[in-house]
Amino acid sequence: MAVIVLKYLELKLPGFRKQPDCSLILKPCPDSPDNSPFWSAQHKAMWPSLVAEVAVSNESKAETKQLISKYLSDQAKSNVVVSFQFHLNDNPQEHRWSGCVAHRSFGAPPLVEPLQRPYPAPVYPEALRFPEDKSLPLSQSLQGTIWRIPVTWLYHPLPVPASSPARPIPSYLEIDLERIRLTAIKGLDWQGM
Repeated sequence: MAVIVLKYLELKLPGFRKQPDCSLILKPCPDSPDNSPFWSAQHKAMWPSLVAEVAVSNESKAETKQLISKYLSDQAKSNVVVSFQFHLNDNPQEHRWSGCVAHRSFGAPPLVEPLQRPYPAPVYPEALRFPEDKSLPLSQSLQGTIWRIPVTWLYHPLPVPASSPARPIPSYLEIDLERIRLTAIKGLDWQGM
């Protein structure tokens, strides 16, 4: 039976140590690590299918895109990255934020070593990012804005397991941007709204 499990896992990407802010690991996926496209023999661990990163005025957009590229490269085995950046100012009314979802290029060659050609860049679907890649005021409501990530992306290259009434598998993982925004405001303990 497949269940989406939230797990905090240290990813040992080549060249640096980086822990994702949050990650999702599909279990079981599959029963034997030897058959799993997410199993890393090098790290003796299961890679998360989805990684979430949150930056608060401490990473540039270029640094965030570089990190996304590493998570979705031939050196890692994650399929999807959800990223949010919060740009804080002295005046809370000027706080801004941006975000996107990126996924592995699913038409890319299998992850085999050594890779003989450059690995394809991550894909940034337009429907799963802020308009025109611009930041928005944190004070601006996004009520009703839901990003839907197909569950097939999380399982790729495996098929999604059969759903059952006892353990239904949704077609999409939904991210409610208004809930994210309100959670961020609460976390900032910001009274300016």
